Amino acid sequence: MSIVHDLARRLVALLTEKGLHVVTVESCTGGGIANAITNVTGSSEVMEQSFVTYSSEAKIALGVDPGVIQWFTVYSEETALAMAQAGLAKAMKADLSLSVTGSLNRVDPHNENSEPGIVYLCALYGEERHVRTIVVPEETERSLSKEHVIVAILEMAIDLLMA
Repeated sequence: MSIVHDLARRLVALLTEKGLHVVTVESCTGGGIANAITNVTGSSEVMEQSFVTYSSEAKIALGVDPGVIQWFTVYSEETALAMAQAGLAKAMKADLSLSVTGSLNRVDPHNENSEPGIVYLCALYGEERHVRTIVVPEETERSLSKEHVIVAILEMAIDLLMA
C-alpha cells in the first residue's frame, strides 16, 4: 500500500468518524488530492466535490479575489488561503478545505515569479487555518513531485483534524 493511499484512508476515516466533509481546490496537483481521497472505499460519505483551478482565471472564477493574485502573486500562501476559502464558500457541503498552488518542475511561462519546486498549501477547518510553503524535491517524473505535495497536504489535514 502506498503512503498516499494510507494517508487518504486515515483522512477518510477521521472525516467519517467526525461526520465531516472535505472539498479540495487544486492547481499543480491537477485533482490528485481528490483522486487520492476518492480511491478510498467510503469516500463518498465525506467528499461532495473538488475544484481544479489550474489557471489564475479559474481561481478568480471560483471566487479568489483578483487583488490577492495581483498583490501576492498566484504562487503564494495568501493565494492558497484564498483558494481554500473560495472552495469552502462554493462547496455544497464541506467543513474542511484543502488547497494547493505552486510550480513543480519548471518555471511557469505565464507567471514570471514562479520558482520550480516551491508549493503553497492550505488546510482550513472551522477557525483553524494551516498555511505553509514546501519545497518539492526535483524529480524526473512529474507524478513523483505531485505525490510529494499530496502527501504533505494529507498530513496537514490529518494533523489539523487531530488537534
